Amino acid sequence: MKRRIHTQRLYKTIGWFLLNLSVMVSCTSSLPKQYVDVQEDTLKIYPDYKNIIIPQNIAPLNFVVDNQADCWWVCVKSSEGNALLTMSDDDRKFCFSKKEWNKIMSENVSKTLWVDVYMKKKNTCYKYPSFKWTVVADSIDPYVTCRLIEPLYNAVGRITLSQFNLENGTYKDLADNKRFIDDVSREDGPKCVNCHTKQRNGSGNALFFCRGKVGGMVLTYNGKTQFVDTKVGDLRVSAVFSAWHPTKPYIAFSNNKVMQLFMSKADSKIEPLDFYSDLLMYDIERNEVSYILQTPHQMEMNPYWSADGKYVYYCSSDSLLNNQNVLLYKNMKYDLMRVAFQEDSLTWGKPEMVYHATAEGKSVSKPKISPDNRYVLFTLSDFGGYHYSHPDADLYIYDLEKKQALPLDSINTERAEGIGDWSNTGRWILVSSRVDGTYTRLFLSYFDNEGIAHKRFQLPHEDPLFDRDMMKNYNAPEFGTNDVKMTPIELNELVDKAEVLKANYRGEMIYQSDGVSGASVIK
Repeated sequence: MKRRIHTQRLYKTIGWFLLNLSVMVSCTSSLPKQYVDVQEDTLKIYPDYKNIIIPQNIAPLNFVVDNQADCWWVCVKSSEGNALLTMSDDDRKFCFSKKEWNKIMSENVSKTLWVDVYMKKKNTCYKYPSFKWTVVADSIDPYVTCRLIEPLYNAVGRITLSQFNLENGTYKDLADNKRFIDDVSREDGPKCVNCHTKQRNGSGNALFFCRGKVGGMVLTYNGKTQFVDTKVGDLRVSAVFSAWHPTKPYIAFSNNKVMQLFMSKADSKIEPLDFYSDLLMYDIERNEVSYILQTPHQMEMNPYWSADGKYVYYCSSDSLLNNQNVLLYKNMKYDLMRVAFQEDSLTWGKPEMVYHATAEGKSVSKPKISPDNRYVLFTLSDFGGYHYSHPDADLYIYDLEKKQALPLDSINTERAEGIGDWSNTGRWILVSSRVDGTYTRLFLSYFDNEGIAHKRFQLPHEDPLFDRDMMKNYNAPEFGTNDVKMTPIELNELVDKAEVLKANYRGEMIYQSDGVSGASVIK
């Protein structure tokens, strides 16, 4: 009896082996010569790279097929119909050779590539409708820096500043808080790292912030990196949102006192709010902090320089909140403003209204000015200044010549959309989107000479399942032309040295300390 059972098991094992062998043999590298055309486009690939415009220097657009079948083939063809790359796989994951991919891109600039996908199921081969990749000569910036953060709101989790290479799909970490999370006995280190931003002149000048007992602005300027304490004079909090002058050693920032509401029943589980905020500027070479706008009865945030350095654009609200009226947070709305900068005297003009969003019952956040000074990209929502979790938040563009604001319908979805950045050429937009209501992912969109944004596509990775498997949000993304050399080890060394440069304060104080608690009160 036992012998019969063992014989049956052996036959089953041999049968499964022969079946799998037949499938493996059938999945040859040659495309099927006979197949049935699928009439409807039911092909599901991740990421969605169908019918998009791509830059000539983009990394391979690796993807997986979510449909079920025994075998898969992918063929990339030129606009002349020549087969350039053929792949077969039985695990539904297609990762292109970087060498072959770069060759295809260089040979097909300003042309269209067609992608054919075949599959075999129950001994019958099928071909799905082709989709296209239009390769444009407008190159994209090689790097994206951002913060990777867990979707927590009740504690500080693992946070990293990371850099993604758009030309080969790799990434690396620049800084993190791992050391200070792991070692609970340490009270001196930063618990949070955030907001990496660079000067757009290719100098390598950059900054980010560390929050903690030993912290501040980590500033890299002319090749030297150090901590800078910007909480000087009568500033009630230190720098939060920052923006580099395009060429000069000036950094505009807002100092926001941020409070948070935690929701039990809402689309957004957390709602950040400003209880006060002003605009300031840090002069690096003079090591001086001075006010751009100091307005006790108004709040300013999200500064961003025009490409010529003549203006700082920002968001402004006169809806003041405090502990007594905080439940009226939906009344807080921001307009798009700007203020002129006089470089010779380091002085500022009068604030100007750019887009009166509050008159339409809306609120502006995160303005970014195009490199040609023609457009302002921003998010628009029903209220507030922190739109990253608002399902109604959409991307808009304001044409400074036509004085008109328009939604970017080709990019917006039913989820929250947020801004990343403009590329240096102004032809590419970096977009963040809360695609499933929880996790934010990054997308790229081609912005043509006519001011039209085209279908967005997801950031490419070596592993096409990178974003699907990652349980972190992309936060504060930004394009970059230089490879950032900072490493987590170097951050630890800075913290160990604990050398903090105290900035000087230039200007007249309108707030004063009460001398007991260190809190500031209005005169």
